[in-house]
Amino acid sequence: MSKKYALENILKMRQNVEDKNLQSMTKSLDYYQKCIEIESEIESEIEKNMLLIQTLSEGDLVNQKAMYRYLEKMRHNLQEQKRNVKIAKTVYENKKSEYITAQKDRKVIEKHKSGYLEKLKDELKRLDNIQNNELAIATFNRGRSYR
Repeated sequence: MSKKYALENILKMRQNVEDKNLQSMTKSLDYYQKCIEIESEIESEIEKNMLLIQTLSEGDLVNQKAMYRYLEKMRHNLQEQKRNVKIAKTVYENKKSEYITAQKDRKVIEKHKSGYLEKLKDELKRLDNIQNNELAIATFNRGRSYR
C-alpha cells in the first residue's frame, strides 16, 4: 500500500508542476499578445503620420523635418518591438512545451498508478480465492472427520 501513497504524492507534485507551467504559459501568452498589440499600434501610428506628412505644405519645412525625425524614431521603435515580439513568441513556445511535458509526465504517473491499483486488486482477489479455497477444504475435511 505504501507504493500507492507514494504514487499519489508524486501525482500531486506533478499536478502542481503542471499547474505552475500552465500559469507561466498563460502569462507568457498574455505578454506575447500585448507585444503584438503594441507592434500594430506603432505601425498604425507610422501610417497615420505618413499621411500627415503628405498633407503638410512644402513651405512648412520645419514641421516636415520634425515629422521625418519622429517617423524615424517610430520606425526604430517598431524594429525594437518586432524583436520583442520574436522573443515573446519564443518564450511562449518554450513555456507551452514545458506545460505539454508536464501534462505528459502527470499522465504517465496516472497510468502507473492505475496499473498498480489493478495489480493490487488482482493480488487481493488471488489471496481471497486462496483463503476461500483453504476454508472450503478445511470445512470439507471437518465434515469427513465426523463420519
